[in-house]
Amino acid sequence: MVWLVEWPWFDRFILLCILLNSVCLACYDFSEQDKHLNETLSLIGDICSIIFTIECIIKLFALGFIWG
Repeated sequence: MVWLVEWPWFDRFILLCILLNSVCLACYDFSEQDKHLNETLSLIGDICSIIFTIECIIKLFALGFIWG
């Protein structure tokens, strides 16, 4: 896990997910005219949330917050 956290492409992937999630949040249509678009954006947001949660858990273990 330490190798994964220190790997430069891991950070780049997480930054890409952050950028994708930000764009999806900006594109959300609050007028509810395009429900298919909103459902797709919501799905992408859910996937990004799962990725961020997995990243958090990996970093908690790799950096020694859990189990020293």
